[in-house]
Amino acid sequence: MPIVLADPPLWLYVVLALAAFATIGAWLRARKRLLLVTGVAILLLAAALFLIDRTNESPREQAIRSISQMADAVQKKDWNTFSSHVSDKFEAKGLTKKTLEGFFRIASDRYGLRAAAWDFELAEPLVYTDTEIDIRFDAKAEATGGQFAQQHFTAKFVLEGNRFRLVSFTMYNYVQKSQVEPFPTGVP
Repeated sequence: MPIVLADPPLWLYVVLALAAFATIGAWLRARKRLLLVTGVAILLLAAALFLIDRTNESPREQAIRSISQMADAVQKKDWNTFSSHVSDKFEAKGLTKKTLEGFFRIASDRYGLRAAAWDFELAEPLVYTDTEIDIRFDAKAEATGGQFAQQHFTAKFVLEGNRFRLVSFTMYNYVQKSQVEPFPTGVP
């Protein structure tokens, strides 16, 4: 499914709505059948686009779902689900799939780690194709005692088989979203 259909930009809905309202408004004034047919056709086109958008998961939506499910898996200590969203080719600043899972596993066992992700930026993904997407979001890891860390991330997903999997990420300062920060490799 083409990205423009599975994940249409907001401006496309706005353009279709404005075109439909303008055409139907012109019909109300002139009462010409061609204007009415054109306005209804534009509304039907917008409705079809909306249905396609809602029934097909785009690469961006799949990546967002993966990040959310990974955060839930940390809380539930469901490491199979966590790992299923990470590519075997994962590599980020020396981390591998195994070391990433190990970090979260130890932190979860030791500190009762909870994780959450939000603010998935819709505007201008860095890369967005049928086989690769980079998404930006904010995340927080919170320990049982109330200590927490908030960070901003850019995560890269690639199509493997029939689903997108995480292949790398970059972690940034939560406030200064352009300042790269290292991922902690050990758990105290």
